[in-house]
Amino acid sequence: MTQSFRLSCVAILCCLSGVVAAQSADDDWDDDWGDSEEQSPWTWSGFVEAAQGRWLDSQPTSGPMQEWRAYLDLGYEQEVFRFQIKTEALYDSFTDEKEGRLREAWLQTALGEQWELKVGRQVISWGTGDLLFLNDLFPKSWPSYLNGRDDVYLKQSVDGIRIHYYGEAVNLDAVWMPRFEPDEFLRGQRFPLYLPSSQSVGFIDPPLSAFLPPEHEDDGELALRVFANLGSLEWSLFAYNGFFKSPTGFDQQGRLIHYPMHSLGASVRDNLAGGLVSAEVVHYVSKEDKEGTDPLIPNSESRLLLSYEKQIANQTTLSSQLYFERTHQYDALLAHSLQPQQESDAWQRMVTVRLVHLALMQSLETNLMAFYSMADDDYHWRLKMTYRMNDQWQLSGGGYWFGGKQASTFFGQLDSSDHLWLRVRYRFD
Repeated sequence: MTQSFRLSCVAILCCLSGVVAAQSADDDWDDDWGDSEEQSPWTWSGFVEAAQGRWLDSQPTSGPMQEWRAYLDLGYEQEVFRFQIKTEALYDSFTDEKEGRLREAWLQTALGEQWELKVGRQVISWGTGDLLFLNDLFPKSWPSYLNGRDDVYLKQSVDGIRIHYYGEAVNLDAVWMPRFEPDEFLRGQRFPLYLPSSQSVGFIDPPLSAFLPPEHEDDGELALRVFANLGSLEWSLFAYNGFFKSPTGFDQQGRLIHYPMHSLGASVRDNLAGGLVSAEVVHYVSKEDKEGTDPLIPNSESRLLLSYEKQIANQTTLSSQLYFERTHQYDALLAHSLQPQQESDAWQRMVTVRLVHLALMQSLETNLMAFYSMADDDYHWRLKMTYRMNDQWQLSGGGYWFGGKQASTFFGQLDSSDHLWLRVRYRFD
């Protein structure tokens, strides 16, 4: 049993003991003062969950998800400050690892009438995309998304300082992260990967260097957002200075390389024709290779996302997105690429469609989403059904399907990774 797993279990038990003690004290106080309506500043909730996944195709590994999780959310709020702790203990039988995770631990306080400070480990979401991220450059966990975990685990936590300004005309959101937090990417263990060296798809056992910290782990990131409303129109401006979230290789010490970049973007959202329409755009600047002549450094890019969502029937919502990505200095990329035949098109295009239906007095949710890349000619679609039996018990199940004509594309390399999954959760508070 790992030390972090022990510490997380102890944290959960201590938090539960503290909450129970506080609750007992409140109960005793209520017995003496039956007319008092003062509420406790403490809040707490949590769940325990078991999850299982199974391949639909023959694979040399066990199912993509076999885990047990215990989660606790503890909060305390007063007039001048608020803090939140979200911790969990996880046993993943796929890797036979016991792990303790501090999902969130932050303190929030007001700095005058218009300023607010939030310090600590937190999860941050920006932008208008539905599982497509342009200006949201906070870290993601792609293995968690693909193996059937709850969608909240796609978003990784960051350690940082967040400052809010609420003005009469515009609002400001600034996040400083003193340590670089990269995406968790596919490593070829739980899911197969396309290997350019052999031009084939397979599972790999990464060397220790693949798990070393990234090259820039001690360098910080800065993200800014300015936003406001103009009637029903919501608009935002974004800026980011940091690094590309996915690595492109290793340095001489075996550390993952994430090259520096900065970005500028914007988004708008408004009501239209009985639905909700949004648009988001961003430009990524590759700071170390603006000419696009180094094949190991990502080129600068521009991305555009157009979305529309509408209720098409009672308890049924349909939404769709059109995504465009343009690689700059594309001719230079092809001229200097080590494998030009494997490079994607200068223009990437993707469409997504999501259908959500509620039934049984909204206790049963059916969620179907499909992705199709016109440029790569590959696809992915996912089905998720959630049944809330009561306030405590929840049953979820679904499946993921992938395919493509080329094994070198993202969804194409996962062609043999179709799987089903099932989760059972018990909530308590």
